[in-house]
Amino acid sequence: MEIKNPYLHSKVMVPAVVLVALLVYLSLAISMGPLFMGEKTSESFFPVLLGVIGIPIAIKLLFDAVRELKQEQQEGKVESTVKVVTTPLILSFVSLLYIVLFKFTGLIPAVLIYVFLFLVFFDDKIQQLFRKFIYALLITGVVYVLYWVIFKVQFEKMFFGLY
Repeated sequence: MEIKNPYLHSKVMVPAVVLVALLVYLSLAISMGPLFMGEKTSESFFPVLLGVIGIPIAIKLLFDAVRELKQEQQEGKVESTVKVVTTPLILSFVSLLYIVLFKFTGLIPAVLIYVFLFLVFFDDKIQQLFRKFIYALLITGVVYVLYWVIFKVQFEKMFFGLY
């Protein structure tokens, strides 16, 4: 798809979409509850930490991209039409889906779906869906062991509120 507005160029859109995703992520993480449960970190600790660190970085990247694009416009380097890159938008949508799923289904289903969609999205061999699902199960198991067993993060929901 070609467009006339240079600010919809992927150079600006990628940090803008990442910033919006991080803002939604942080707001959902804050709504999950306190950062600590006793002396242990809760399920909201790492998402809040990621949001607090990621949002200023995304803002800086967005301002840098706009400044660079303005400079390119002044120098006449920007074409009148630019192609919109859909990959960052799809990746941001999948990440946003993970955030929403995490809130409603818990860690295990959200991570499983998130990893599976990424494996499908980044591989050109769609016919190997069963193998991708097995890999997603294995990666989800590693994430579970990292958070629940090693880091001892207390999740309100691990699997649809049943565990």
